[in-house]
Amino acid sequence: MLDLIIRGGEVVTPHGVGRHDVAIAGETIAAVTRRRRAGRGRQRIA
Repeated sequence: MLDLIIRGGEVVTPHGVGRHDVAIAGETIAAVTRRRRAGRGRQRIA
């Protein structure tokens, strides 16, 4: 399980700017995914 999920944040990627979920594990960004695909986390910021 991930430590933190930030849902629907505005993220800048090499492909542009968009709304994404950011998954955090420990002190590391574990994933940047399209909305609602990051899975579950101990905490969530929506």
